[in-house]
Amino acid sequence: MLATTMEYDYQNTGIFHYIDRRNCDALIISMGTIRFYINLDREAEKEFMKMFREIPCIIIEDHIDGYPSVTLNNVSGLEDCLNHLVEDHGYREIGFFSGDRQNYDAQERLAVYHRVMEAHGLPHDESYIGYGYFTEYTDEEVGALLDRHPDIEAIAFANDMMALGGYREIERRGLEVGRDIAITGFDDFVLSGSMEPPLTTVRVSAYQLGATAFRQALKAAKGEKVQDCEINSELVVRGSCGSLVNENQKIGQRKRLKSTACEKFAYSILHNSENRVINRQIEEICGRLESRREGIHL
Repeated sequence: MLATTMEYDYQNTGIFHYIDRRNCDALIISMGTIRFYINLDREAEKEFMKMFREIPCIIIEDHIDGYPSVTLNNVSGLEDCLNHLVEDHGYREIGFFSGDRQNYDAQERLAVYHRVMEAHGLPHDESYIGYGYFTEYTDEEVGALLDRHPDIEAIAFANDMMALGGYREIERRGLEVGRDIAITGFDDFVLSGSMEPPLTTVRVSAYQLGATAFRQALKAAKGEKVQDCEINSELVVRGSCGSLVNENQKIGQRKRLKSTACEKFAYSILHNSENRVINRQIEEICGRLESRREGIHL
């Protein structure tokens, strides 16, 4: 029963009871996010959805029987990523860091890992797998994975945030990402390109996910038929997998500048903002940062 499953989650669920047909024409539900904060198994999930039975609902990042969904293609981009590690780099010892076991995306991405490793005849038993909650605080779990497999050559993370913890733990052990151990992520979040080295990842568009869900919700509110939709994914190759590193730019020989939060923020605005005025201001900041990286002080 929902009441039993969610007995201690009332602080997180009270707001849902204010939603009804009188104040909501359609509802977009990120079930993966809700399940992160609320203990919902599949039966409790059905009870949860009954609260909104009079409202047209669009489910994102998951599938629920009887409701249209907008999901990410977790297969094509991740298959390309894992095949890149095996076929282009020749890695044979590859671990995988998954998300919450209850999360739909985490389950799909883990299944892709098993399938690709099996196809190449590579080990992929439970000892090669770590679990997190899609947050960056994975240092300890990454350490445990490395302790189980000291000769591991690459770790594919189910999202970019968890890869941050992997970077920290690898650095803490005196190793270097992209040279000693390859790292890949999933999402291509705002800081991926400015990590050191830049993170090889699978790009999916959160903007497209939200925009598609919104368009579907508008249709549902008008009583129109709504179909399931899927957002494509693609591999983005950068330096963390060992690619794009030439003889004059070996990761181990490079003089590394520890990026501060301000530096990363400046780069993210430059690369993502459409505001030209802000871009001009940030270009000057980034120019100075690049000069610092070359050892020139303005």
